[in-house]
Amino acid sequence: MLKNIIKETRCFLEEMPKDTMMTGKYHAKMVHVSAGIVTTTQTGLGMKVKVTDPNGKMVMDRMYGHKGISFKSIQLTIFNIYII
Repeated sequence: MLKNIIKETRCFLEEMPKDTMMTGKYHAKMVHVSAGIVTTTQTGLGMKVKVTDPNGKMVMDRMYGHKGISFKSIQLTIFNIYII
């Protein structure tokens, strides 16, 4: 069982034209500070991704367990992409 998991939120602003597919890839590792090692994440761990438009309207709110994310823009705007 994992203890003391630190949750950090990162936010990216991305301007996207209408009808554009945004895709992203990530590679997550677990850092074990006390042991001084870095390992691959355990099965079942992932990251939550939320996307909002400039008015705060939720475009997507999803948990990703694999190594990629994607969503399609429905209008020309700047999207807020939150990685939690």
